[in-house]
Amino acid sequence: MDFAINIVLNKFNNFSGIDGESTKQLIERYSHLVLEMRRLDIKKTNKEWIDKLCDALPYDEWGTYLMMLKNKTDFIFYSLSDFIEKIKERELEIQKIRNEAKLKSEKIDQDVKEQVKEISAIKVEKKAEAILEDERDIFGKDNTEKQIAINSHLAKIIQLEKEAEMIGLKLLS
Repeated sequence: MDFAINIVLNKFNNFSGIDGESTKQLIERYSHLVLEMRRLDIKKTNKEWIDKLCDALPYDEWGTYLMMLKNKTDFIFYSLSDFIEKIKERELEIQKIRNEAKLKSEKIDQDVKEQVKEISAIKVEKKAEAILEDERDIFGKDNTEKQIAINSHLAKIIQLEKEAEMIGLKLLS
């Protein structure tokens, strides 16, 4: 029995977060260790239980929140369960903030894409107007000049159709 106790105490003393592990996974792993220790009648104070879990949480993500939590006047009265609930609540708040930020970012991306499409459509429209102006000029020239101008005009129309297609517009049905 002493051997099993030593192994579990060693697990407790060396408990830390694992790279890529979520907060939920860390808490589940820690809760399992706590249950294992309680089955072996290994006693710890609430402060020891909580401090070990605090130390295992990634500091860059949890440091500020944990410092604020520890400075609350009622912190000394927290049980391990109370503390875990606070961590879970904070995790939900963080997830909500991330989801809202993601939605805002997606909306901005969509708005930018629509603006780019509108600007591109305006550019295509201006080029089409220029081509129509060229058509009006063609009819005032002799036959050879008209043929050269028409060929140039057709090349511009083909290029314009390609540009319009790239932005998802249909010019000619």
